[in-house]
This record gives sequence, C-alpha cells and structure tokens, in this order.
Amino acid sequence: MAPQTRPSPPRAPAGTPSDDTQLTFRAVEQLLADGALDPDELAFRIANDRIFGIGTATLDFCNALRTGAPWYEATQYSGGNGALMRIAPTVLPYLRAGGTGLWTDTALSTAVTHNHPLAIAGSVAWVALLWRLLNGDLPESAEEWLDTYLEVLRLLDAGQQYETRVLSGPLLEWRGSLSALLDTEVRPALARQQPVRDAANHWYSGAYLLETVPCVLHILGQHGHDPHHAMLVAVNDTRDNDTIAALVGAAMGAAHGTHWFPADWRDQLLGRVNGDDDGKVFTLIDEAVGRFVA
Repeated sequence: MAPQTRPSPPRAPAGTPSDDTQLTFRAVEQLLADGALDPDELAFRIANDRIFGIGTATLDFCNALRTGAPWYEATQYSGGNGALMRIAPTVLPYLRAGGTGLWTDTALSTAVTHNHPLAIAGSVAWVALLWRLLNGDLPESAEEWLDTYLEVLRLLDAGQQYETRVLSGPLLEWRGSLSALLDTEVRPALARQQPVRDAANHWYSGAYLLETVPCVLHILGQHGHDPHHAMLVAVNDTRDNDTIAALVGAAMGAAHGTHWFPADWRDQLLGRVNGDDDGKVFTLIDEAVGRFVA
C-alpha cells in the first residue's frame, strides 16, 4: 500500500499530520521565533496544543508541564522515539557556519522530553548522519550508512545495557547496547540483503529505539540510493511506520533534496501543525529556508 493510498486515522481527513510532523514543525517554529534552541520555549510549544497520535512519554511530559513543572522536571526517562522523530530541525541554525554547539543543542533538545541516555545517544548519532548527508557526502555502501551512525553512537553508549521487547525468537531476552544490536543484527541483515519486512519482524519495528533505529538504518542501507522506494518500504513494511517513515524521509531529503518527492504525495497533505492551520507546514518551510539557508 503506497503512502498516497494508506487509510487515514479514524474520523481524520486524509493528509492529517502525525505527531512526527507536528512536533518537528513546532521545533521549527521555536527556532524561527528565537533564532536558536531555547528549551523552555520548545517545551511550551510541544505542550501548547493537541498532538495527533501522541506517544506515551510525550503525553506524560505534556501533562507534567501543564501542572506548572519546568521542563527539566517534566521530562521523561524514556528510550522511546518521541524525541528522535522531531530532532532534525536542530541543524537549521548551523547550516551556514556549522559549529560544535549543534551537538549540545541536539542533546538538550532530546532531553526536553526524553532525558534518557539511549534517547540522547541515538539523537546525537542521528544528527551526525544527517549532517554528513547535508554536506553532500552520500554513503557508497550499505555498511557505510550503518558505520556513519555507529561511529558516533559507540562513543556515547559504551557500557549501556538495554533489553529487547520481542516476545519470541533469537532476540528474546537479548541484552546489550544499541551499538551492539546494530553490529550483531543489522550488519548481517544488510550483508544478506534480508527483506525489510522480515528484518522488522525479527527485531520488532515499534517505538522503542532498539526497534526504530535498526529498522531505519536497515532501510537506508538497502534503499538509501532510491528515496522513493525507501519511503514506500518504510510505510508499508514496518509497524511504527509514521515515525520510521519520518526518519527515513529526513535522511532522504538531506541526501537527495526534494526533487524525487512525488507531487501527489505533497498535494494531499493538509500542512497542519495544529488543529486547523492548514498550510502552516509549507509556510514554515519557506520561512526556514529564508532564515537559515538562503
């Protein structure tokens, strides 16, 4: 089932944004308003309006923030993908001149909602991969996609131990770091060109970072040269497909630009950030290009 024919959520119009879109563009709004990351303002924008399909950790964060707690008390100790899904805009203030502040901002932005070592390490490694792609350095092999992410992740997750959530199979009760999982499971899956759906069923393609990140890197390693197909696979062959497709889409945009993106996919989007602001996404894109790129 292609993205343009995927059923919309119950009672929601086709093209309604997911939480991935909403949170990403609330991050863009904050950067446009303040010129740089401001965690207090980001926290306010995240929690200030309805979020479609909100994840558990982000919901708990929003509820805590609305009681008057500061973000650093409302934040959740969660290894879910709710921060990774919105982290890409962190690069915007650094596109012209670079700077090591990107890494601090990535960690801090993640910690606003997901103050967990797995979440922070996963985000920093992801932004490092996006940064390479934005600089026109496209990996030449499946392993190079994986190794680009691992080069940074290994520096950050040494000694970390997490358990998988699978209910059966070889990964039942598996315990180790995300980098170990990527090395022992994703690397051989890429080498044998295992179909994405089969691999996703093996390590489960849910919202836990030990599931999301392997799926995304497996898709990029196999299909990063073909962004259109990479998106179709992300949508059709994974469980948490809105977030996995959002991450794959961010990487494909960084690597290949937007020329490959079919017009009929874009034309059916409402472009909402909140409940009724149709077209706001497209306005924010134009403003971000003018502010941070042009």
